[in-house]
Amino acid sequence: MLGIVLALFVLVCFLILSGAMAAQGHIRRHAGKESTEHPYVRMVQDKYDLNRFGIAQQLKRGLRGGAVFSHSFHVMGGIGAVLLLALPAVSTGGLIVIGVALPILALFALLVNASLAELASAIPTSGGLYHWASALGGRKWGFHAGLLHLAGYLAMLAFTNTAAGLLLAGLLSQRFGLAGSPGFQTAAVLAVTFAQAAVNHWGRAAAMSAAGVWLQALAAAVLIAGLVWLAWPAFYSPFVLAQPLAQESHSGAGARLWAAAGGALLLQKLFTGGEAASHAAEEAVNPRVQVPWAVYLAPAYTFIMAYCMLAAMALTLPWFAAGAGGTALDPIGAGGIIHFAPVMGAIAAAALGLSGFQTMTACSRLLFSMSRDEALPFSRTWAAVGKRSYTPYAAVWLSAVLAFTAAALSRLGMGSGSLVFWLAVSLLGAHLSAAIVLAVKLAEGNNHPLLRDGIWKLGRWGRGADWLAFGWLVAITSIAAVALSLAAAACMAVCWALIWLMDRRVRHRHLSAMQSRVKTIRKETVRIERKFRF
Repeated sequence: MLGIVLALFVLVCFLILSGAMAAQGHIRRHAGKESTEHPYVRMVQDKYDLNRFGIAQQLKRGLRGGAVFSHSFHVMGGIGAVLLLALPAVSTGGLIVIGVALPILALFALLVNASLAELASAIPTSGGLYHWASALGGRKWGFHAGLLHLAGYLAMLAFTNTAAGLLLAGLLSQRFGLAGSPGFQTAAVLAVTFAQAAVNHWGRAAAMSAAGVWLQALAAAVLIAGLVWLAWPAFYSPFVLAQPLAQESHSGAGARLWAAAGGALLLQKLFTGGEAASHAAEEAVNPRVQVPWAVYLAPAYTFIMAYCMLAAMALTLPWFAAGAGGTALDPIGAGGIIHFAPVMGAIAAAALGLSGFQTMTACSRLLFSMSRDEALPFSRTWAAVGKRSYTPYAAVWLSAVLAFTAAALSRLGMGSGSLVFWLAVSLLGAHLSAAIVLAVKLAEGNNHPLLRDGIWKLGRWGRGADWLAFGWLVAITSIAAVALSLAAAACMAVCWALIWLMDRRVRHRHLSAMQSRVKTIRKETVRIERKFRF
């Protein structure tokens, strides 16, 4: 069984390198499509690419490399999601979720993100999945994909901010002896959400986000080194990484397999949201190249970091290897991470705060893009951009209010169960919207002219990756709906029904706005851009 664990790890690493080499080879062969000789030429080219879609440059460009990558990396959760979800995942499914399930999740996440990265290169706008589905499949599919994706982002924001607020409240209660009442916990969630919205409003966090990636990598390295140093030389055997739950925990091979699937689905959060960098396309320099690389590499780096951390914890910490925390996702309870390792809890709180911040950024850009096309009620309000901050400030605060309201109400009705509920809703929303996009991409094949414009491509492997990614999204969405939370599945079904009703109400206005945008003349684009001094 240890051979299978090693083979899976090597396979994922091989796929990462193979995909990167295929994409880089295509970029080199089509280097003439890029204009990188001078910053001004680059800026003009990026603006021209955006204007081709009838969209004026309202958001300030300047994001490069690490700042673009941080959008996807932080939304996926990073070290915070690892520390928050590892213990309940192992308690639910056994250590096999680390040695076997995690590489499988990473393998298919790479296929999904590679397929989406091709679209990010072909259609470099901040609408992400909404614009991709609209461009390839028409207004209706774009509307459904966009709102399902928005529901997933809001659920993810409610999840990360609730977890960060609970961890913050628990740490303050431990340190200063404060009463950890529900009101105090809700106040902590509000403080986290308000801080994220305030920073997002003024758009001053690009350097902080990029630095956060390096700080998380450093924290992971220090944590792994510390665990090895403290446990040396008394390590568990590596064979434990392939160890399922004991037979007394679940009778029957089928029950243990289902338990392992439940534990693995908790870790799926680590690979959800990798397409978030696409929402920075209108703020990134050379987005046709930088954004798809961020989308593709985010799950790769997350996998390597998470695998090393979880393996170190499994081989050195007796309480972790034994799944001592219980299956409940309650970070401040008797089985939570704070109870066993307060320092890890503090690191998780900081990382989840960054994750929530970047999720709010992606959510606001999606709201802004849909409102710009008049796809939402009060669209003019949510499409407003600050002339000093160059951010869609109204969409930022709407994201914060919706996510906090949802988190607070769910805590009243569900208690600690709200975390699993919002996690499940976020997975369902993200996977359903991505499945819609890949379905219309497969229907088009390579015939659509926009798909031929992309610089970042997998070449002859792209079609196979699309089919495997689509099949995986359908399968994991079906399993998550049953294994994680039936309430979340019912909630998503109600959301989709409301989206169908909303579509009937706004379709004429939405279609008119999209047709008008496509026909926008150069003079009108310049008129809009003159309002902003870049």
